[in-house]
Amino acid sequence: MRFLLDTFHAHSYTRRMKTKTAALILAAGQGKRMHSSIPKVLHSCAGLPLVAHVVKLALATKCDPIVVVVDPQGSRVRETLTALFPKATLLFAIQPVAKGTGDAAHVGLRALGKFDGDVLVLCGDAPLLTPSTLARLRKEKRDALITMLYASVDHPKGYGRVIRQGRNVLSIVEERDATAAQKAVHEINAGVYLCGAGFFAQGRRKVAKPQCTKRILSYRCGNAGSPIPRCCGCLR
Repeated sequence: MRFLLDTFHAHSYTRRMKTKTAALILAAGQGKRMHSSIPKVLHSCAGLPLVAHVVKLALATKCDPIVVVVDPQGSRVRETLTALFPKATLLFAIQPVAKGTGDAAHVGLRALGKFDGDVLVLCGDAPLLTPSTLARLRKEKRDALITMLYASVDHPKGYGRVIRQGRNVLSIVEERDATAAQKAVHEINAGVYLCGAGFFAQGRRKVAKPQCTKRILSYRCGNAGSPIPRCCGCLR
């Protein structure tokens, strides 16, 4: 599997350089496919719950604040994380109704209040990301509005496809919405984004049906009036 970084540019949106980074960890998924009464993000991996690895990553990369988005029954997640990280300042935001990843991200953004730095969006069930990958993500972002992480895989079925035209990223299309040609694409969305809080919020307000974060980001970038050039190589 290759991990690749793409940076979106939208020159019609003015962005100031920022140094602070907040982490937004999406941990409200019910994990129905796991057929377990244990919340998906609390399943164990290498001796820790999945989401604990993600919190460790956010702490290691000096993210502050760290917001964990949970569902209304997320007390187990809260109790587990506060017990594992007693010295960490963790904020918990509740997604009242499961309306998808985009809505969960919106809930997390509201918890950030007037935070004006960059927002790192992470999935609570992705324990294998490393600080070096996120360091590269930050480095590639530079003065861009948004950077995303995606992967090239042999069997992409079930994942959102990254649709490009030459070196320009056009959109991210879910499997259920993809055409036959789009399903043949092997570049998939990894669900990790880094962008300015203001930019993310503007994109969120443009989306009438916030089923997923990817539509928020691709909508905002794709309608900013300028191309979205690919700008980097890959991580192995």
